[in-house]
Amino acid sequence: YQNKNDSRLKESMGLLENTKNVVYSNQERYLN
Repeated sequence: YQNKNDSRLKESMGLLENTKNVVYSNQERYLN
């Protein structure tokens, strides 16, 4: 049970990182 929660949390963090990266690359595209 704990492990399932842990992997879900890591998955959420990974999705958050991906979202941040997309936002940053979009911003750079607009700025350049």
